[in-house]
Amino acid sequence: MSHRIEKVQELIHHEASRFLAEELSPEFGMFTITSVEVTPDLKLGKIWASYLGNEENPAEVLGKITPQVQHFLNRRLSLKFVPKISFEIDKSFKKAQEIEKVFKKIHEEEKE
Repeated sequence: MSHRIEKVQELIHHEASRFLAEELSPEFGMFTITSVEVTPDLKLGKIWASYLGNEENPAEVLGKITPQVQHFLNRRLSLKFVPKISFEIDKSFKKAQEIEKVFKKIHEEEKE
């Protein structure tokens, strides 16, 4: 991966995180950006986000705010072309919690 792509990914990660922290209403819950992937031609970007909150469908929330985040990035990034972004839910944190529960249960059963 080229240095330029890495830099663009870092910029998008930083600025999108900033948007979610400063601009997103707390009623939507809390999103954390886990990673950003940008195509080699810098036309498209995928933002992976984990979610903490009560919303049944966090992907729907991200779908609603994608145009706002895109507009924010367009204003904040000084690039010739800002990649067109899309969001994906990163479910690894939730899976890790489920695995942790299984390990705790096994550990408790071994004590008995």
